[in-house]
Amino acid sequence: MKRNFLFAAVVSAAASFTFLLVCEAGNAQRSAPPAPLPVNPAVESRTQGPSDPLMLWYRTPSKQWTDALAIGNGRLGAMVYGLPQRERLQLNDITVWSGGPQPDQNRPDAYKALPAIRKALADGDWAAADKLVSQNLTSSTLYNASYETLGNLDLEFTLPEGAVTDYWRWLDIGKAIAGVEFKVGADTYRRESFSSHPNGVIVTHITCTKPGSIGFTLKLSRIEGAKTVAQGSDTLVMTGNTDRPERKLPGNMSYEAQVKVRAKGGSVKTVDGAIVVTGANEATVILATGTTYILDYDKNYRGPDPHPAVTRTLAAASAKSYGALLAAHEADYTKLFNRVKFSLPDVAPSPETTDLRIKNYGDGAKDPALAVLYYQMGRYLLIASSREDNPLPTNSQGIWGDGLDMPWMADYKANINYEMFYWPSETANLSELHMPAIRLDASVVKPGEATAKAYYNAPGWALAFTTNAWGWTAPGDGMPYGAFFGGGGWMMQDLWEHYAFTRDKVYLAKYYPVMKGSAEFYLSILQEGKDGLLSTSPSLSPENGFKTDEGVRGTVSDNTAVEREIVWDLFTNVIAAEKVLGVDAEFRGKLEAAKAKLRPLEIGKAGQLEEWGHDWDLNGDLHHRHVSHLYGAFPGWEISPLRTPELAAAVKKSLEMRGDESTGWSNAWKINLWAHLRDGDHAFKILGSQLQLVTSGGTNYTNGGGTYGNMFDAHPPFQIDGNFGSTSGIDEMLLQSSERYEDKASPNVDRYYIDLLPAVPSVWRNGSIRGLRARGGFEVSEEWKDGKLVSAQVKSVGGTRGRLRRDGKTAELALRPGQSVRVTAREGKLELTPILTRP
Repeated sequence: MKRNFLFAAVVSAAASFTFLLVCEAGNAQRSAPPAPLPVNPAVESRTQGPSDPLMLWYRTPSKQWTDALAIGNGRLGAMVYGLPQRERLQLNDITVWSGGPQPDQNRPDAYKALPAIRKALADGDWAAADKLVSQNLTSSTLYNASYETLGNLDLEFTLPEGAVTDYWRWLDIGKAIAGVEFKVGADTYRRESFSSHPNGVIVTHITCTKPGSIGFTLKLSRIEGAKTVAQGSDTLVMTGNTDRPERKLPGNMSYEAQVKVRAKGGSVKTVDGAIVVTGANEATVILATGTTYILDYDKNYRGPDPHPAVTRTLAAASAKSYGALLAAHEADYTKLFNRVKFSLPDVAPSPETTDLRIKNYGDGAKDPALAVLYYQMGRYLLIASSREDNPLPTNSQGIWGDGLDMPWMADYKANINYEMFYWPSETANLSELHMPAIRLDASVVKPGEATAKAYYNAPGWALAFTTNAWGWTAPGDGMPYGAFFGGGGWMMQDLWEHYAFTRDKVYLAKYYPVMKGSAEFYLSILQEGKDGLLSTSPSLSPENGFKTDEGVRGTVSDNTAVEREIVWDLFTNVIAAEKVLGVDAEFRGKLEAAKAKLRPLEIGKAGQLEEWGHDWDLNGDLHHRHVSHLYGAFPGWEISPLRTPELAAAVKKSLEMRGDESTGWSNAWKINLWAHLRDGDHAFKILGSQLQLVTSGGTNYTNGGGTYGNMFDAHPPFQIDGNFGSTSGIDEMLLQSSERYEDKASPNVDRYYIDLLPAVPSVWRNGSIRGLRARGGFEVSEEWKDGKLVSAQVKSVGGTRGRLRRDGKTAELALRPGQSVRVTAREGKLELTPILTRP
């Protein structure tokens, strides 16, 4: 992910906003400039932590945004601060984006410069090629969109005099509930917050052990572009749009948020644009939101006024008791979360707070359960930010972000970051959560056809390095990030992987044309060398540059490894998809012929995998955060230590040259890569680097990754791909299924090796994991002791045949959907025993 493609610094949560919105019912005013939250009052903290291993917990209130705790229902999220006297929920709706569609994003007739670019590359005039690409294969249009905050929900409480004691706050990721509890005198105050997917609302429930003690003032506002009015005695309505008048940038979206307070006992009324609760026994705050956004290129991404839908959602939720809302939320969430159980039982979880556990993690030997919590936190965040019916996929901040200009616009960088968001979706048994990404991928075909035509005069469709909510497919406006055209092909891995895991042929038939269109583009732009081999030219390696042996610096080559690896992967998957569907044999034949002529990957003089198609790696940035040339080892499968050991050794050498320390998301990628090299201890070492505490929540863009106290990944700043990539890396340590084999009995069906415990770290001597998914349509559970497999269970969830593998031993798997087998390792072989199920 690049660093210079920003509007401005993000508004830091350390300078979050109070509500200065002053209005009377029905007579709203615009928000005044924000003021900071008050300094945390002194509190006396709880001494003993919870026993639940799936709880994040803390003894002090949040001081900054990266201390707050995240809740979400896929679309609607909040960061919960947990101050005793003032609660803040910083709100997000995944569809709140500035900007809009940009039909002028492409540079007209840019393809006419290709002959000159290719001649410069053929002549070895790298500087001229760079200049020509910068002038022609970039966008001349300002990229004008960013994900934005929806606003803030503030509750200022009336507490009795006296010290705050027994304070603690928590996030229970087993139930998706955030809370805070404390005492004033003998009275215990408690707040619970969650974002309900079945009811489409955020709920905060407030109680006190002393009747009549709940009193607070609630306000709803936004830093810019919103107005709030009271509606009746218990409801506020905030409306606005994402226009940016100071930049003369009109927005393409309007939004609405409604919040209602229900109380038992006491009184509820609206005063000066706020809701005031006095003397209640308990209170429930319910918030619903909506926007005009729809993921529809033909309708300019704009749907109807959200007001009727928001009103209906709030009314329906408000008609239910808190207990009913909570029960529905827990039932809905746990049916997803509970699919995977992970245990490392050798050492009891540390009783310390979560931030101190991260700070003290060290080599991981004293607190292995923290890795379990971190793994499950990644699954929690994906459930919270990407439900099956999401209008948009999770972005680079999930659904959580404060301010109007997010880091890197929180968009969908298709040169690694966006794809990494969904790496654990299939392996961690959350397959349906992959669908928002797949729908977004398909939505860029139409704008991508114009990009393919403008820049390459090519058929099919293209997407360069990023996209957003508005169908951006053009390159960026600068180098070296802008002119990378591998993004569309990389995204197509999403479409194939969902089929590989689910075996859903109806799904595959629906999305095959999207994959084919991408393959048509790359097939048309491949260039044949004098030796008859094919590669892409011009060709880039995301955000990196090279220095030739003659000292010439550049970013544009004629043969980068990553673009060849993406094309190999895409062609392989489209060929496999056509074999399954049997609808396009002629096109499959073209891909098979071209794939056979793709230029092989090269190994350089230091034993490294060459990044540029030239042996320049030792001259360049040896520690660059991107390791794009290793795509073929992961997330691709072209390179394997068992099938292509020489190339795998070159990948290992390249990783050693890059070093272990990098940004959070880069660390996560390396965890997956080392796992695929079957080096679990090295993967675990980098996981330890990822679990280093980062305490600053600002926008200090650095190469030092880590984890914030709330378990958000730190680039820094916060970038969620490191969370998702790390969860994927742990999956890959424990189960792999990327390698295919030929089934002579069914040559048109893709078959997979299922590698049991391929890279278990030696520190994790004993453990178990239940519910992981493998390609081919299988669910796998494993138990190990002293690093050796005790038993496994494999269940068909659509698959029929596969090949189990462990320590050089293999066993053929043949099941019908719903059938299961138990696997044990005995006397040098894997034994399979059917598990009988009741009819």
